[in-house]
Amino acid sequence: MQYGGDYENYIKNSPSKEPLIVVFVNAYDNIKAGIESAYEDFPSMTRDSSRYGIIYVITANGGSSFASSLSQNISYTIALK
Repeated sequence: MQYGGDYENYIKNSPSKEPLIVVFVNAYDNIKAGIESAYEDFPSMTRDSSRYGIIYVITANGGSSFASSLSQNISYTIALK
């Protein structure tokens, strides 16, 4: 695998540059309640995404909205009042 297999090393060492992709998910609670297949696939989608230059920004009503399998993949949490 070239460049160590992650986005950061690729950007540092590759002559070509690829954009960082940011995916916004608003109201994760609604996805959880309405689209069961998306809810089940979400932890696997977020697990290795940063290695490939994909960052997720997710909003929810509370921290308890996330299953433990998804919570493990979240690097930063910001609580707004």
